Amino acid sequence: MSPDAWGPTYCAAAGEPAIGFAVGDQIGNLPVKDCDTGATVSIEEACGAKATWIFAAHTHCPTCRATADFTAEVAASVADQNVAVLHIVHDDSGISCPTWRERYELVGLPNVKVYADPSGAAWSALKTSNYTAPSAFLDARRVITYKAHGLTRAGVQSKIEDALAR
Repeated sequence: MSPDAWGPTYCAAAGEPAIGFAVGDQIGNLPVKDCDTGATVSIEEACGAKATWIFAAHTHCPTCRATADFTAEVAASVADQNVAVLHIVHDDSGISCPTWRERYELVGLPNVKVYADPSGAAWSALKTSNYTAPSAFLDARRVITYKAHGLTRAGVQSKIEDALAR
């Protein structure tokens, strides 16, 4: 399945495991907005992917910017494996979601979706501590396989591979 065939109709049925935001849960719906229009949208747009990397960025955060620097390369390296890459951007320094997307060359990558998190609620759901730069990895059933903050490129690639292997 390619990214153009992803969508809510391909989401795993609710049930086991429980829906939530802890490792082992089927991910709940994150409160995100369309990067351009501000309309409420859903990460269910990525249902159908074999694995998903979700990264929540605060625009002031140096670790978030470093992660954004390698995101396009990671996305390109896993695109042929049907992996979704979701960036969720919380503007806390005057860098808008569209500006973030352009700055880090996340435009035109079919397996990348960039969302706005104006309230910080998506970040709150994904975090494992009060530090910025949380990542969550999902398998094909949208079960959270791993969560951490501040991963390196090698760490991200490894966790994507782990999610694909499940």
